[in-house]
Amino acid sequence: MSLNWDISDCENWESLLKDDEYPVTEGLIHWMMVIGFRSITRDNWGKVFARLEMMNKDNFTIDDVHARIGLSTNCSELTDAQWAKQQITTKINNRANETVRVHNETL
Repeated sequence: MSLNWDISDCENWESLLKDDEYPVTEGLIHWMMVIGFRSITRDNWGKVFARLEMMNKDNFTIDDVHARIGLSTNCSELTDAQWAKQQITTKINNRANETVRVHNETL
């Protein structure tokens, strides 16, 4: 499935496509899949930033996210509980696989 996106509802959307802003715009578009949001709205932009921060994505600022209120994608939307479960399950599985791999290398 392709990743579709639209920023035409963002205030000053043209500026978000300029050389210095486009990498941020493109990065946020792709991270929307990971953080489980379909769009950035006036109601959820703080949560969008919080989930990015929880993923240690410090390359996005509060202003970066706020400027992109109106960005929409065809990504799946996850509730806080679904997203938290997904993150914890991924971390547990990654750690378990790494532990087994390291142990097997020492045999």
